[in-house]
Amino acid sequence: MECTLPLEAERDRLEIALGVLAALVAKDTAFLPFFQHIEEELNRMNASTSALDRARQIAARQRAMR
Repeated sequence: MECTLPLEAERDRLEIALGVLAALVAKDTAFLPFFQHIEEELNRMNASTSALDRARQIAARQRAMR
């Protein structure tokens, strides 16, 4: 499935969903798998963003050395 939302908007939407699910899990653990799924997706998104940021920093340093 292709994401049509900008990365920040998608992250915001998932963080809101995570908050809603956290409240639901506190009342009924049947929602725990949904919470875990959204949490994992946010972790993947943050990890890929961090990797992208690291790659950009490395590229910038290499350009500065030339």
